[in-house]
This record gives sequence, C-alpha cells and structure tokens, in this order.
Amino acid sequence: MKKRLTGTTPFNHENLIKARPNILKIQMEITDQDRYKLVDWLIKVCCGNYFQCMHKEVLFLCIALVDTVLSKEPVARSDFQLLGITCFLLASKKLLYDPPEIKELLQLCEVKKY
Repeated sequence: MKKRLTGTTPFNHENLIKARPNILKIQMEITDQDRYKLVDWLIKVCCGNYFQCMHKEVLFLCIALVDTVLSKEPVARSDFQLLGITCFLLASKKLLYDPPEIKELLQLCEVKKY
C-alpha cells in the first residue's frame, strides 16, 4: 500500500490542465488553449524519457509557477514556451538534487514546440 502525503491528491492529468479561474484575465495573447498545450507539453517533458528520476512534484510546482506569472504579468505568445521551461528549471532546482542543465532544456524547446 502506497502512502500519500497529508493534503495531497493523486496525480490527475485533467486537474493539472484546468486553469484556475481568472489567471488569464490580464493576458492579451495567451488563451486557455495555449495554456492547455503548454501544460500538456510540460507533462510530456516531465513524465517522458527525457530525464531520469524526474518527480511529479517538479511538474506541480512548475505549473503553479506558470499560473502565478500568468496571473500577474502579461506574457507574449512568442515567450510562452520559454516561460514554461524556465518555471520547469526553477522547480527542478528547488526540488531536485541534480536538476537538468539549461542546455538540455533549451534543446527540448528547439525540438519539441508545444
């Protein structure tokens, strides 16, 4: 039997993709669909075979950081993937002993556009 941390919910792809109300209120170029695509891409990056030992907590923190920025600052569509991968890097540095290198993350942006 797997132990769950108190106050946590099981991993659910749909819970991550649904935006919190009003986070896109100030966005001129970013839509719900853009956020959906970015989160889906981040899930593939985090849960795919790109990195060993990537924890889902990194993904959760990454998406929370993206949502925080989206709720406070307008973001250009051309910078949206960069915002996502930057939040991924920050979450990795906060939670992992050996976070991915910036070069590796930039290669993912060049190869796999969200």
